[in-house]
Amino acid sequence: MRKLILDTIAGRRVSSIVACILVLLLLEYITCRFILARVSYTEIDWKAYMQEVEGWLVDGDTNYYHLKGDTGPLVYPAAFLYLYAILRWIAGGDGTDIPAAQQVFLWLYLVTVAIVLVCLAYAGRKKSVPLVYYALVCFSRRTHSIFLLRLFNDAWCVALVHLSVLLMVVLGYRRLGCVVYSLAVGVKMNAFLWAPGIFVFLLGPGGLTWQRAFSTLCFVAVWCGIPQILIGLPFLTTHPLPYLHKSFELSRVFFYKWTVNFKFLPEDIFVSRELGILLLITTIMLWAWFAHRRWLPTWLLQDPLLVLYSSNFIGIAMSRTIHYQFYC
Repeated sequence: MRKLILDTIAGRRVSSIVACILVLLLLEYITCRFILARVSYTEIDWKAYMQEVEGWLVDGDTNYYHLKGDTGPLVYPAAFLYLYAILRWIAGGDGTDIPAAQQVFLWLYLVTVAIVLVCLAYAGRKKSVPLVYYALVCFSRRTHSIFLLRLFNDAWCVALVHLSVLLMVVLGYRRLGCVVYSLAVGVKMNAFLWAPGIFVFLLGPGGLTWQRAFSTLCFVAVWCGIPQILIGLPFLTTHPLPYLHKSFELSRVFFYKWTVNFKFLPEDIFVSRELGILLLITTIMLWAWFAHRRWLPTWLLQDPLLVLYSSNFIGIAMSRTIHYQFYC
């Protein structure tokens, strides 16, 4: 009996893991319903999203330099517009029915949590993961806020990224996973932080050769690149430069007051071009070091999920413009 209890707590029994995931999802559903009933919606970006969608959907403008909202110009790729155009229709046709949109985000949150829990169970197939770690996935107050109360596009980006991880790593559908990952990048560029890890995963274990690297690049170009081109086609065929400049702008710097990682720096240093270049070089060097010393030699065989998540973590740690949505 004692061994049974210990095995259950330690996550060494499949039945206990399945039961734990189902119970957590039920508790999350109850928690989300309670939050929506008791906590007021927080207006931050939703109105701006609707204004940006309106410029394209209603006015028919495909010039990214013209699409903007109260918080500034549109800086997300075209998949964001398609997605929030659907949400606009669900939310009363004009985006004013916020509770209707929140219901969509509630189910999005539950699906995302379910995917993450399944990935965690997959990670524990060789070395068991204690059930307490499954519970920790559900304890983030900020994640609930981002999904349910603020309706950020980060929620969709994170959901699509984790779905792509599930498809590629857990289920083995690499092509479909790459397409879904491309959709995530099309919603928000911060999904790109997963790209080095995904590339190494697609490359596979073993020594790095030019032939294998070229073959993997071709695979990525087809299954990630072509969907991205198709997503942006209405804008690329009319105003390509504004679309590429605004939706994939890497030099953009957020307001100093929103930074998380580098709040300790004076503002003049934070906004300097030199810091941006230094952080970019450091990020690339860290990705390269991990690929050479950790990902390809050992981690890819031991736990491919660790490769992908560490790739994202390195990008987050080195991001100058990181703000709290990235942590979801």
